[in-house]
This record gives sequence, C-alpha cells and structure tokens, in this order.
Amino acid sequence: MSLNFKHFELIEMLQQNCSFQEIIKKSNLSERNIRYQINELNDELKSDYKIKVNKNDIVLNNNFSCLHDIFKNFEKIFYSYSSQERIDLIIFKTLLKKESININRLSKELDITKPTLRNDLKKLKIYLEKFNINIIQKENSIYILKYNDLDLCYFLSSYLNKYENLTFNNFTLKKMS
Repeated sequence: MSLNFKHFELIEMLQQNCSFQEIIKKSNLSERNIRYQINELNDELKSDYKIKVNKNDIVLNNNFSCLHDIFKNFEKIFYSYSSQERIDLIIFKTLLKKESININRLSKELDITKPTLRNDLKKLKIYLEKFNINIIQKENSIYILKYNDLDLCYFLSSYLNKYENLTFNNFTLKKMS
C-alpha cells in the first residue's frame, strides 16, 4: 500500500481532533471516500494506531496522539505522488535547475512507469506552452526545454506565486511585500 497527500491531510486533521463532519468539510471529500482512506490508513499503520468510525464519530486509539511515532519508520512507507505533484517535481528538477528531462532516470526516481511520466509531460507541455516554453524530444528518452530567459522568469514568478502563504508545522511562508 502507499500513502498520498490526502492520507497525510487526514492524519493532520485527526491530530487536531476534528470531527468527522469537519473532516468532510475541510477535505471536500465524500463520507465514503474518507471512510475508505481511514481503512487504508489502518491497513498501513497496523494495529498500534487503529482509527474507528462509529456513526459519524471518529474514535482514535490512545497511541495515535504521537504523530512522530507514525513517521519513525517513514522510509518504509511508500508515498504515491499525484499527477500534479509529479509535474511540480519535474518543474523543480528541470526548469529551476535548467536540466534536460531523462525519462529513464526520472521514472525510476519517482517510481512510476515511463508511460505515466510521458502522460505527465503531455500535461506539462500544454501548460508550459502558455508561457512560450516548449518541451522538445531530443532523443528517445531525453527531452529538453526551449525558452528565452524572460519567458522563464515570467513562468517561474507565476508558478511560484501559488506557494504564497504556505504553512508547515506552525511555520508560515508568506509573500514579501
């Protein structure tokens, strides 16, 4: 099994003692989907951290209060990136570092198939074309990015703007004025 961003959001809301209805509201997920995620978490977290749902109420095992215990063996948990997260990683690895895209290497790093990565690149290509940035296939598994520096700067400023006001464990990243 693998965990994704939604699982970690759910864990965070459980840590904040959110009610079942609050979790539904905050996550914009259906009750059924949340129950399914809870089942996935229970499978992954084994018996030490059981989460139970009783008639729209969530009951946690006492051990669940220590979130750091869950991540003690984090390297054993396989995190499954969403398509958008993979695209973000491709942007960070290529545009910010000004590197080419090697399908073979990147598919291994992200632990995904090459066709999945190529589908992500198609989405990214459509998105980048709006900024006059082109993804061009150089060799069978190598892609390069073609752009001028001004277009790159415009794209990066627009793209990074979406990370304005992010919060990480009580640390808030805010846009400078």
